[in-house]
Amino acid sequence: SGELLGSDSLSGSLSREPGKNVGTYAITVGSLTAGSNYVISVSGGSLSITPRAVTISSSDVVKVYDGTTAAIGNAVVAGGSLAGGDSLRGGSFSFDDANAGSGKTVSVAGVQINDGNGGANYNVSVVPNTTSTINKAVVTLTPTTDTRVYDGTTQSSAAVAIDGLVGGDSITGLKQEFESADGGTRINTVPVVHCGDNAASANCKQVSET
Repeated sequence: SGELLGSDSLSGSLSREPGKNVGTYAITVGSLTAGSNYVISVSGGSLSITPRAVTISSSDVVKVYDGTTAAIGNAVVAGGSLAGGDSLRGGSFSFDDANAGSGKTVSVAGVQINDGNGGANYNVSVVPNTTSTINKAVVTLTPTTDTRVYDGTTQSSAAVAIDGLVGGDSITGLKQEFESADGGTRINTVPVVHCGDNAASANCKQVSET
């Protein structure tokens, strides 16, 4: 209310209460002046800082099949942006299942935002990463020495040495055989077999040795 007289005019600018976090800040006179003949006051008026929207996910995770859903991820901003010197920290990450494959999903939880306000300056959405990979583990199958009487077949009853299986996984249909049914010193070989506990997932790739 009130008015300036004659050619008097305003100079300077209004200000507000200090603060950068989400909240409501009163408008103050600041440097606004009309000269020494006037007293300027501010009635009402405020500035509101609202939360900034940001979407958080994980970077791509690549690992070798180990029978677990453990994932070593890094929190990343997948949508929106962080202000100033704010940053992400922490978080837990896990694959949705333990099987080998590409286009795997990694879930994200517990990521915090360093903003000096306990993360309250942000409206946070969290989305999983869907472009991660679990590579197949390598399993080495090594034939063992076997001696038997000629019977016209290539069958061998000796056990194959297995190296590289994960956890409680097992190999199905495993056998070794001679490369020839004839008598003499022969080479044992291991045919291609499925390895892993789930035929659909094929969690390991076989390296057969002779």
